Amino acid sequence: MSENNGLTPEQAALLKNTEALLSDPEARSQFFGLLKKKNPEMVIPEHDVQATVSAALAVERAEREKLAQEVRDERTRTAIKEQRAVLRGKGLSDSDLVEVEKLMTEKGIVSHETAADYLLQSRQIAGGSAGPGAVKPQPIDPVKEAKENFGGDIQAWGRAKALEDLQAFKAGVRH
Repeated sequence: MSENNGLTPEQAALLKNTEALLSDPEARSQFFGLLKKKNPEMVIPEHDVQATVSAALAVERAEREKLAQEVRDERTRTAIKEQRAVLRGKGLSDSDLVEVEKLMTEKGIVSHETAADYLLQSRQIAGGSAGPGAVKPQPIDPVKEAKENFGGDIQAWGRAKALEDLQAFKAGVRH
């Protein structure tokens, strides 16, 4: 036994290390946590209060995050309902809306209106009912036209076709 209040050197070293742990706030919290783990019934007010407050804050935080998510979800549902109403006002049916939303998912389109425009244009192209100003593809057989109209001179046909297209462009006519 040494002169340290009847403590052995090992006990004195242990006491010194314990005091060092208790003087460091982070280590102190962990030290108390280990004590509580070993002896759950031990009353450690500093640790118990912190654990109680942390648990209460975690519950409150989870409830707040849940409520915030519910608000975001409701806003999203409202926005979707409004977009659907706008598209119904433009004459789209419920089955059209299903197709619009499918397109949005498949093509990564974020706007209902953009997806609806895409759907309607793809239907026009597929059905051949192009709207005003739509480009209508014209099948061209240059060799046949050159033989019939230019005595087989493909270069003369090309110049004439280029001139025709230039004049149509200047006039604002689309083929």
